[in-house]
Order: sequence, then C-alpha cells, then structure tokens
Amino acid sequence: MTQNIHGPETDPDVLETAEITAKVGLWHLARLARRGTSVGFHSVNDPKVEGTPAELIHASETTLRFRITVDHDGGMPKLFDETTLLVVITAPDQPKIQFICARFKLYKPSSEEIFAESKPSVYLQCPFPDKLWWIQRRDVYRVKSPTGLPIFIGIRNGNPKEVLCPAVDFGLNGVAMDVNPNEVPVEVGSKIYACRVLVGSRWSRTFDLIVRNASNSIQRDGMVRLGCAILRPSVAVTQNLINIREGLMELIIKEMNAEAEAEAEAEASRSQAAAESAAEQPPAEPPLE
Repeated sequence: MTQNIHGPETDPDVLETAEITAKVGLWHLARLARRGTSVGFHSVNDPKVEGTPAELIHASETTLRFRITVDHDGGMPKLFDETTLLVVITAPDQPKIQFICARFKLYKPSSEEIFAESKPSVYLQCPFPDKLWWIQRRDVYRVKSPTGLPIFIGIRNGNPKEVLCPAVDFGLNGVAMDVNPNEVPVEVGSKIYACRVLVGSRWSRTFDLIVRNASNSIQRDGMVRLGCAILRPSVAVTQNLINIREGLMELIIKEMNAEAEAEAEAEASRSQAAAESAAEQPPAEPPLE
C-alpha cells in the first residue's frame, strides 16, 4: 500500500481522523515530550510494516527531537536511509497522533539528554510538521470517561435493582470499571449478566461480561477495578458501542483541544505581562565612581 504523505493513512481499520491545528499540536507534543513518550518511525511507502521505536524528548514551535536506540553495531536503523518518515505517537490516554517527519538530521545532544538515556542512543531532529492528525483505530484504543460526561456501566446480574458502576474506559471487546465487591462478583472468571453502558442519558444495548482481571481501585477507596471482556458480542451490540465511542471521541478531542487552547492563551498572556513589566522598570542607575 502506498502512503499519501499529505494526509492520514488510508487504512480500513481507522475509525476517524481529525486534523490538529499547529498551536494545539504543539501543546500536545510538548506535553508528551516531557513524559518521554514512545513513538514509532515508519516508511511512508509501507506504513503497515513494524516501525522503528524512538522517544520524543523535545517539542518547540520550530523543532522536534527524538532519542533512538542504536543497533548492535552502533549504526542508525536501516529505515533512516529514507528521507521522509511517518511518525506515529501512541499515548495511553489519548488517540494516536500522526505526522510526516521530513528533513531530519542528527544533532549533538545536551548533557541532560545523554544523562537520561538508558541505552546507547543517537539523537534526531526535524522541523515541526506542517500538519498533524488524530488517528482513531477501533481495535487498539479504549475510550476513557470525558471530564464533562462520566460513563457508567449498569449491571443487573439477576438483581431487581440495577447497579451503576463508574467506567474507567471501554472498547468494543471489553470494559474496565470500578465496582463495589458487595454488589458485583469480582473473582476472575466470574460472569456478569445484563450489563449496559450509560453515557449521559443514552444507554447501550445489553450485553454480558466475564471478569478477566481484578485489582484494588487506585481512584476509589474500597472498590475493586475489574477488567472484563464482552461475552458473545453480537453485531448489534458492537455497532451500538461503535456509535457511542464515535460520539465520545468527538467530545474527548474537543476537551483536549480546548485545554490546549486555554493553556496557549494563558502562556501568551504571561509572556505579554512579563514583557510589559520589564518595559515599565526604570533604567538602572550607573555605578558610583
């Protein structure tokens, strides 16, 4: 498959794409660089082939910088013989970000960058990309509850009253949720019947779950976090969850972009205030002779 290097990859597994503005993209990339987020470099001519792993370590208005572990003979991975590469960033709390990296070159790292490396590495930089995209794939990304619209899992499981459990995230094949162990079975292998997703006032179709893993919730004292798979998912249930996820993805991206816009405006205001304050300072008096 040939990659269109001017737009998102043409892949049937992609659920949706959305272009990111430069200001919002810079905010997200700078945040991910502070974490040292993993990225994958791929050939634009064959993006499905497994990419070369790297680490995003710096993002500014003009430049992106990456740390790449060298191979056993100390050289650059063969992929970097190409002049233009597809970069895909996968973070656990957001959709993938994808862009084209062109005109990259090696640079001499700072002592701080060298100190942070865990294996022998080389350092690569490229200009800030002209365009970036969100890439949402239905089989790898689990949707978390948006800040302004919590998600719940309603569970009957043979009880006359439905129990509402906060969802941590959910996908097409399963869900993670926090439950009261006195209300919902938490043993691995337990089956939980008559479940449905509640988003605002919108309910999904009913489905059954099987508990795959359980641990103490890190967010809610006394509750257990369950990772569950959907039992015998039907086409109707899967399509219903796809529709809910699409709506949630739009809301999540709007929230993230609004946060980025607000932070960028706040930073601009701080810079302007600092410049105005410096301009108001009286000139320093000459030293006494």
